[in-house]
Amino acid sequence: VQTNKDKYNWIQVTLKETVKDSLQSGRFIDFDLPEEVQVVKAAGIRATLDKDAKLKDAADFSELKDNGDDALIDFDDDKDLSNFSVTVPEDGATVADGEIWNANKANTLTLFIPVTIQADYTGDVKVDIKGAKAGIDDTTLTVAKAVPVVTVEAKTTDVKNGVQKQAVSDIKITENVIGYMNAGTTLTVALDNLGLTNALVFDDAKVEVTAGDLEINKITIKKGVINIPIKEESTKPSTISITGITATLNRTLPEGGYDLKIGEAIEKGNSALIDNEKYNDEDFDVAPVTVKGYINIVTPADTNTVKVNASFVIGKTSYTNNGTEVTMDAAPYIAKNRTMVPIRYIANACGVTDENITWNQATRTATISGPNNVVTIKMGSNTITTSNGVITMDTVAVNTGNRIYVPARFIANALGATVTWDAATQTVGITK
Repeated sequence: VQTNKDKYNWIQVTLKETVKDSLQSGRFIDFDLPEEVQVVKAAGIRATLDKDAKLKDAADFSELKDNGDDALIDFDDDKDLSNFSVTVPEDGATVADGEIWNANKANTLTLFIPVTIQADYTGDVKVDIKGAKAGIDDTTLTVAKAVPVVTVEAKTTDVKNGVQKQAVSDIKITENVIGYMNAGTTLTVALDNLGLTNALVFDDAKVEVTAGDLEINKITIKKGVINIPIKEESTKPSTISITGITATLNRTLPEGGYDLKIGEAIEKGNSALIDNEKYNDEDFDVAPVTVKGYINIVTPADTNTVKVNASFVIGKTSYTNNGTEVTMDAAPYIAKNRTMVPIRYIANACGVTDENITWNQATRTATISGPNNVVTIKMGSNTITTSNGVITMDTVAVNTGNRIYVPARFIANALGATVTWDAATQTVGITK
């Protein structure tokens, strides 16, 4: 299978009886693809009893029914379309195009399955087939190979926190599929900044086509992302070279490596490399190509911290910090002997501004970038990931009244603060 951006691909699986009636009518055969490979249900799984059926003719065969009493296809989950089952037809049943299943002879059932593949998935596409009760041994077939549509070359650059317009290494993006980047789309080049505004951004670059005949329009840099508009798609393999690149860092991010992300969808349907981001409940909205550790921060984040002397009272919709009262839109409460506080306010109390608190709805993960630690916590998880390691909690982050609540002690500790509890006044104290 060659990856197509705006078209689905077909994979072929043939079930062949070696003797008549070896497949048991009415029994299920389960098909399980990787979650990065989703069936295009709207296109329909096609089938034929033709022993010489060819993959190139896949779209010409008729669909297997997937609803009604005589349906032969059943999907396990309408959101995750990587799993489905096929019912072995009854003797005399119509399979497709008037073809009749005949229990008195050995049948050959060929399935053509339309799939779309997550943009960053490469390598073998395998399907697990299970159907012991139907008379088939469990097996795994390699049915396709997903290839990357572009190759990216870039070297790691060491940079320092708090320095503007630092020179970073050149980037070379080469097409593996001719004409893949359509006219009217945009190729994006971005830095992984943990979702924090202005923490790590591109601020200058020169972009040109150095091989092939791909045509591009004038680039723009918006919110630290390089946007390369595609004017005309290529008819021969092309290379885009990005030179003279500079990046700016504020003092937020900790030391370590930060990735380069190529081709993420900034606007739905306008990415030069991805046109299936809505599949799998939008979990396909990924960067098609990631270069690990393109930026390496070699100086620590700013460790200057503001004084914190805050207190939260159970049931009260305000807290105090250094003598100033701050109004909240939700109140702390106690659950399983832990004080639960809205994540925004506990982070604010520990000296983190709103722009350094982000929420990723797709992964249901909050990221808090403190002055000397970056903390991430996922809804329902009992662990906190920090720049300094993983903290295991005895409770989890929860959604209460459309507010993300976290245990005050663990979050405050992760951000370098000390926590006290006054049972008499039902007050949590935070100092730093």
